[in-house]
Amino acid sequence: PKNHKSALDHLDIIHAYCNNEVKLGRMSGPFTKAQIHDILGRHFVSSPLGIVEKAGKPGKFCVV
Repeated sequence: PKNHKSALDHLDIIHAYCNNEVKLGRMSGPFTKAQIHDILGRHFVSSPLGIVEKAGKPGKFCVV
């Protein structure tokens, strides 16, 4: 599925989050659809990403 509008509005936060997760070894990628099919098999489901502002912390966001 496509990412939520909040993620599209804050691509810089999404990219920084993903890059940090890869760097820390908690996530791998990026992969193309073809690569994912080869790795995981023909059918797979992913979850859309979104961004929410942290409660009580204006300008700080959390990836959901």
